[in-house]
Parts: sequence; C-alpha cells; structure tokens
Amino acid sequence: MLIAPTNEAEDDVKDDWYEQLQRAVSGTPQHDMTLVMGDLNAKVGSDNEGRESAMGRHGCGNINDNGERLVDFCLSNRLVIGGTIFPHKNIHKLTWNSPDGYTINQIDHVMINKKWQRSLLDVRVYRGADVGSDHHLVISKIRLKLRATPPTKKRRKVFDTYKLHTPEIRHEFALELRNRFQALENLEDEGEQDIVETTWNTITKVYSETAEKILGYRKRKDKEWISPETWKKIEERKTAKGKMLNTKSQRAKDTYRNKDKEFKRSARRDKRAYVEELACEAERAATRGELSAVYRITKTLCNKNSACSAPVKDKQGRLLTNEQEQAERWAQHFEEVLNRPEPDEPADPAPSEDITINTDPPSLEEVETAIKAMKNRKAPGIDAIQAELLKADCATAALLLTDLFAKIWEHEAIPQDWSKGLIFKIPKKGDLSNCNNWRGITLLSIPSKVFCRILL
Repeated sequence: MLIAPTNEAEDDVKDDWYEQLQRAVSGTPQHDMTLVMGDLNAKVGSDNEGRESAMGRHGCGNINDNGERLVDFCLSNRLVIGGTIFPHKNIHKLTWNSPDGYTINQIDHVMINKKWQRSLLDVRVYRGADVGSDHHLVISKIRLKLRATPPTKKRRKVFDTYKLHTPEIRHEFALELRNRFQALENLEDEGEQDIVETTWNTITKVYSETAEKILGYRKRKDKEWISPETWKKIEERKTAKGKMLNTKSQRAKDTYRNKDKEFKRSARRDKRAYVEELACEAERAATRGELSAVYRITKTLCNKNSACSAPVKDKQGRLLTNEQEQAERWAQHFEEVLNRPEPDEPADPAPSEDITINTDPPSLEEVETAIKAMKNRKAPGIDAIQAELLKADCATAALLLTDLFAKIWEHEAIPQDWSKGLIFKIPKKGDLSNCNNWRGITLLSIPSKVFCRILL
C-alpha cells in the first residue's frame, strides 16, 4: 500500500518518491497484472483530454501538481487510473475527508496496467465501512480468467505431542500402541528384499494411526487479545459513523470522534494486558527451563516471523515470480550446495592400534538407551514419527525398533524413507532474493537417528 508525499511537499521529495516507485514497477514482469494502489495524495480531476489512455472522464475536482505527476507516471508505464473510468455518484468517488469535515477529495487511487484493464470491473468508495480513519474504504472488483493449476500441497501436519504430558492420555496412547503391536508379531516374511521395507511400513502405520486417534494434529491459531468490551466499542463506533454520514451534524461528528477515542483507549489497554500475559508466560517457561517456549513467545512479542517467503533470482539476477521456476531454482541451489565433489585424495589414516568392534545386531538395551537420549521438540522426517511418540512407551518402541534393526543388520538394507530428507530454508541476513542468503536444514527420520546413535 503506497503513501505518497503531500501536494505541499518539496519537489525533490516527490521526485525521489516517484523514482522509487518507478524502480518497483520496472522490476515486475511485463506479462503479469500490475496493480498500484494507495494514498497517492493526488487529485487528477475529470478532464482527460490528451490523457485518454491513462484515465477516464469520471474523476473529481481539478488536477493538482501531484495529479500531474501521477498521470505522467501512468502514461509512461501504460497504467490506467481505475477510479476515473467508472461512473458513480460523487459520494462513491471521494475518498478523503479533511479533519475539519468540510473538505472532501479523491486522492486514493487504484491503477492497473492497460493490458489487464478489462479485468477491472469496478472501483468505488464504501463510506459505511468503519476503518477508524479520515480515508474511506476503496474497493476494486477484479475478474481473472486463468488456466487451471494443479492443486497445491497441503500444509504438513504435526501430531499434538503436548497432550502426552497428561498422564491419562499418555497411558491411553501406550495401551493403543501395544494393541496395534500385534500386527507386527503376526507379520510374515515376504522375501529378503521386501522384509525390511514391510516391517518399516508397518511401524510407521502403527505410530501414525495411534497418534492420529489419540493425539490428533496440532492446531495453529493466534491468541485472541481483543476483549468483548472492545468489540462492543467497535460496534458503537460503527453505528456512530453511520449516523455521522447520514446527518452530517456537528453533534454526530463529535459523537463519532469520542467513540473512536474510547475504542482506541480500550484497544491499547487490551494490547498491554496481552503483552503482560505473554511476558508472565515467558517468565514461567524460563523458570521451568523451557527455552523453546521462551523463544517462541519472544518472537511473538517482537512481531517477528522467521517463516518468511520472498521471490528469488536466478544465477543471471533475473527475479523469478513463477512458483515452478522458483522451485526449480531452489532445487538447483541445494543440489550445488549439498552434492559437493569428492576430494581427489580422501584421507584414510591407518589406526594406531587394532580396535575391537562389536558386529552383533543392536540389543534391546542399546535401542532403549538410544531412544531415551533423543531430544524432544525436534521436527520429524518424512515418516512424521516424533521422538515424543517413541518415548511415550519406550519399552514397546524399543521392541519394534530392535526387530527392525535386526532385519536391517541381516539383509544389509535400510528403508527407503531413511534415504530421504525434507529440506526447509531459513533466512539469514542480506538480500533474501539471493539463494545464498538462506540456510537449508534437512529433516531426517527420527528412528534412523536412533539407529545412527547406536552405531556411533
């Protein structure tokens, strides 16, 4: 959303602002729909003689200096000012009221590139929308005809392992897991090349079905911090605005301003209470030693979101906005980063003395010890089995994995899921359109980490 300098601002300030806007518009692909919208502080008027390609005849007022600049910008970039091409009453075109309530202008605009003008169906003001501002809500209707795209992948679901802190649920989970364990005991070998994969698939099925039935999936939701009292004040302000627009009396205007002040005071009070509650929650988490909860709450208080997304550039510096092109660029980047060439002469130092190595399959005790050593609150691999699920009934998990490890040992083969990882990108500092300014982490199977811990 753009906010341009006022008409009274210095020319240098206006020039700098339009240069920045020009760079942004020039960086968009030619074939894409381009929408430029915001508070342009520009009156373009209704006289479109010589400017027909940039505006229609349904603007309001007389053009000012900012309006001249905006029209010239639209002519240079083949943009059309949407609010001037649709006939409406003036009350549905004027976007701003001065603080004294006597001056009304059309200074907020929506522009679209000429190629997509037919997709813009309407632009008009909705005065009844209570947005707590001297600007009215401007809504544009757009219709697109696009080719069908394949359905996007669903967001990855994570089991709600926090419920395992409740003893009753933990006991119920363990009991359900043992009952399903009978499926493994009755498993018949299907041949040497399939038995490892079959055993692994049965284990993942046992855990996923048990966790889904007993625990369910973790739900993502934001905490509601606005109190019912504040919502009531929002409704009162909305009613007051409707009366102000209908009567236009000074008393109605004063009532609206008072209701607006009451709402803002109440909202600030709710926000302070919410922040204080989060701070106390962080303090309690720190006392319990739950550093991950402290970090999560701190991010919320700082309004930081690490899961940001940004278009990336290819090796030639061209910005990629197509989702498929971006995916291919990331695949290319991680292939180069992770698949490094082997050294010409790999180091192979001879041991100074003979080392006794145990070549027996992992024992039940070793597996159980390795499971207990796994860290909680770590993201799982492609199988979705978390460490907390294994620890919920360590004895049963050890029996299941000991049987699997013995078959891996005997047949010298690992499940296919163990050779797959989920790569997630985390932003670092700098230009996030550069792939090198992101760090990739690979999520591997937790049971495979148990196996590796025993080997190492």
